[in-house]
Amino acid sequence: MGQLSMGARREITKKHAAEYGRASKKAKGVMLDQLVATTGWSRANTRRALRTALQRKGPVKAVKRVPRSRSYGYDTLKLLVQVWNLAGRPSGKYLAATMAIWLPKLERFHELDQRRLNEQTRAQLLAVSGATIDRMLKPTKDGARILGLSGTKPGPLLRNSIQVRKARG
Repeated sequence: MGQLSMGARREITKKHAAEYGRASKKAKGVMLDQLVATTGWSRANTRRALRTALQRKGPVKAVKRVPRSRSYGYDTLKLLVQVWNLAGRPSGKYLAATMAIWLPKLERFHELDQRRLNEQTRAQLLAVSGATIDRMLKPTKDGARILGLSGTKPGPLLRNSIQVRKARG
């Protein structure tokens, strides 16, 4: 038998799911054997697909994932970039650990954008984790990365000006 597409397999499991849920243990075993032969899945995977198809009300595509709202706003991101630059661009883990030290000092000397700095952004900067700092700073770090390994242009000029002694023999 030819290879079935994933959509066809889902349709088959959806069609048999209600019957599988009502069937006796012996009948479930027979149904599983038939579906394993049809779909090419293992028994465990077929059983799992039947169970989830029974729970699903509509097609798979109809269930939309609702993204979570952002925890940290644009002002917090801009302040985080400033703190990161002024702290010497450390890793997110180190910056999160030292944020309680850096923030009061940078505030005292008015190094941060005063329009963006308020109680909410201050609390968010003190609460942000190292992994979240790394995620938030990724575009900034990627933009600041120097491309290439060397500033020297490859070419014959430098190669010809350095004398290389060759072994004789």
